[in-house]
Amino acid sequence: MPPFENLMSKTKSDFTIIWVDRAKKVVLIEDLHHTYKRMTVTNDADAVVEILNQMYPHFHIVYRDSEGQWGELVHENGVFKDFKTLMALSIDAETGKLG
Repeated sequence: MPPFENLMSKTKSDFTIIWVDRAKKVVLIEDLHHTYKRMTVTNDADAVVEILNQMYPHFHIVYRDSEGQWGELVHENGVFKDFKTLMALSIDAETGKLG
């Protein structure tokens, strides 16, 4: 697998990986749209999902969007399918783990 930086060059958005929970197969990311003024993760969902699925195959992709709301980028084998709004998400402040 190519390094993360090489994979990121394929997106039109910028994001950071906050936490990876391998046991629960979840990766948390945060949209950096406000920092770098590029496309949002929401608008670049196809590329973001494709890249993260290469790094973390079959993981749930949970993201904090540019408005601070949590959601999931639903996909099948790295192909983006839909957005899922997450009403409540508990994240441990010290470890970043899902509660």
